[in-house]
Amino acid sequence: ELLGNYVGDAAKNVGDAVKHSMGSVLFIDEAYQWSRQSGGYGQAAIDSLVKLMEDNRDKFMVILAGYPKEMDEFLSKNPGLRSRFASQVEFEDFSLDQLVSIFRKMLTEKEYTLAEGADKAAKKLINDIRNGSEDFGNGRGVRKVVNEVLRAVDTRIARADTDTLTKEECLTVKVEDIESLLDKNDDTNEKSVDELLAELDAMTGLKSVKAKIKSIVGQARFNILAKEQGLEEQGHGTLHLLFKGNAGTGKTTIARTLGEIYYKLGMIRKPDVVECDRSSLVAGYVGQTASKTTEVINRAMGGILFVDEAYTLASGGENDYGKEALTTIMKAMEDHRDDLMVIFAGYDKELDELVKMNQGLSSRFSKQNEIIFEDYTNDELTQIFIYQAKKKNMLIDEKLRPDIEKVIKVAKAATTDFGNARGIRNLLDAADANRKQRIAQMAASGIKPDKETMMRLTIEDLAVLL
Repeated sequence: ELLGNYVGDAAKNVGDAVKHSMGSVLFIDEAYQWSRQSGGYGQAAIDSLVKLMEDNRDKFMVILAGYPKEMDEFLSKNPGLRSRFASQVEFEDFSLDQLVSIFRKMLTEKEYTLAEGADKAAKKLINDIRNGSEDFGNGRGVRKVVNEVLRAVDTRIARADTDTLTKEECLTVKVEDIESLLDKNDDTNEKSVDELLAELDAMTGLKSVKAKIKSIVGQARFNILAKEQGLEEQGHGTLHLLFKGNAGTGKTTIARTLGEIYYKLGMIRKPDVVECDRSSLVAGYVGQTASKTTEVINRAMGGILFVDEAYTLASGGENDYGKEALTTIMKAMEDHRDDLMVIFAGYDKELDELVKMNQGLSSRFSKQNEIIFEDYTNDELTQIFIYQAKKKNMLIDEKLRPDIEKVIKVAKAATTDFGNARGIRNLLDAADANRKQRIAQMAASGIKPDKETMMRLTIEDLAVLL
């Protein structure tokens, strides 16, 4: 953000940043990277900052942040900076007990509670993951653990008889949820992949998606067996995929699951999925898009780069910078073919047109590289509605199912872009608002509703949507 791409950019960008920080704080993260820049950009930024700090010494505050060793080396090379940063604050890594406290706090903020004994299991899980990672990330690492644990909760709920589940059960992290992740951390690739496939099977719909992923897994397992028997390795082929389907069909969710499966099978070296779209890649000036796109690609290296609505990169005119982002991604796919997986996601027709108009893409994405995400059926959308409603603390009688499906049919007929699961969320939010309004009016009329009445979704709440 501060260095720019051309001579003179650094001084201007630093000046603009200081101007916006007047009366306030300018926080510069990973500041030591300035000393690693070639072409004089880093030194130009440092010189500009030192002068502006001197000229405006009482008007704003600067905080330079970064890793201890790198920051010490950086300041030692720049006497002007060293003399202006006499105060240093050391941020120590959190202890294991502190990490568990952060874990508990993050769950509480999401309205989840820990069942008896889950604290101990969480402590072991966090410790195992921390010890097995070169860059755990402290609080950031705990956030990833929380997301994994909540995903395990969702998987357990999806397999259960949801009609008998209470709100408390849906919002309770049990020992078994955490232990399922401990098993993944300890056991072999074979069992872990099977567990991930079981999670995939538990998802509503996605029949063709599940079949395609199982086919990919089967090929990868064959390669593993062939290698064990001393047969010639055939490789995995190109890992890049097209995710073709309408909005709300689960493309992002499946990308994350696929990242874990590929990682467990040794097809990629980390399970991370870096999600981006046009706004994450394209800048407003010549030369900046390549740099911005490269930064995103570097974050995804070793894992998966997931580009949503990828066709928008080629939707502009002749001078549109989106084409520069597309060219940068294609070059990375070639230069790092064994260390980067790219998924282009979006509508079927638009993705086909994108691939056809670009020979480089057509050579990388054949029909074998496509996964089709079909629209959910009305019955599947009804299941999703009921599942999401119960997660939002609503009670739904089974006899209400036909009315829910009727509401969904009416909503789909009223719009050309219903949005599948996304559309269900909108319908559920509207039904929830109607429920709360009905209960509020009941209370205003002098009738005090009991807990069950407050939680129950009724035909009256749905009828307003027809």
